[in-house]
Amino acid sequence: QWLLARYATYNGSDPRVAPATLNCIAHVELGLGGYGIDGGIYALVRALVRVAELLGVEFEFGRPVRGLVLDNHRVVGVETDTGVVQADAVVANADAAHVKRDLLPAPSGDPLPAAAPSMSGFNGIYRAAFLSAPRPAHTVLFPDDYREEFVDIFDRDRPPRDPTVYLCAQSVCHQRDRWTDAEPLFVMANAPAEPEHDARPASVYRELSATIEERLIGAELLGPQDELLWQRTPRQLADQFPGSRGALYGAASNSSLAAFRRPPNRVSRSEEHTSEL
Repeated sequence: QWLLARYATYNGSDPRVAPATLNCIAHVELGLGGYGIDGGIYALVRALVRVAELLGVEFEFGRPVRGLVLDNHRVVGVETDTGVVQADAVVANADAAHVKRDLLPAPSGDPLPAAAPSMSGFNGIYRAAFLSAPRPAHTVLFPDDYREEFVDIFDRDRPPRDPTVYLCAQSVCHQRDRWTDAEPLFVMANAPAEPEHDARPASVYRELSATIEERLIGAELLGPQDELLWQRTPRQLADQFPGSRGALYGAASNSSLAAFRRPPNRVSRSEEHTSEL
């Protein structure tokens, strides 16, 4: 029961109210099978960059975009700290709220449809000693009351007191490098997106991290000596991706009409005044 309810969380939604169409994810994963990429999903990113460069694409990283340049209500370039880059077409692969609020000149049209943000997540990587038996590639530790996790996240707007914990053994699953005496373990727990205006106190995430570690040690998947090397909180996600509030998937699919309420590609002020990306 809990396993099938979990599939709605694959796009950050609440399984209590998400549309049943999301159960197609279960069919794909359980009926057709899932496949991993050697080196993890980022290996796909590197492969796409290599192919694009062979086709003449030039990449510039670490150059923040400060705004979009319009001419006759069409986007014709991007403004950066070092000048304007002209373009025949601009694809803004950023949160819609950030594009509309921060990048397009004001006023930028009607407000976006009100929608609850999808869940965020707390991530960490441990340096973990090897177990006596081979470690499974994926492990999910469910709480005693799975529904209560979503009451905490969506109704009480707080990290769950008793979270579901996902663990990925990266050497087993993605053939990632390991140490002679330890292996890297990726852990994740669901958490709500950050508040729209005020950041949650850091103590909230310290408590969540401690709860996750306690659960893993109790399940004998971690040892007390294993070290948390890296972590990323919803607050850090929100800072890295402006306008997102740290939500991993944009708006949550918490109604049967959610798919029809996605932000449009055209920002309309009237029939005579539009901005196109």
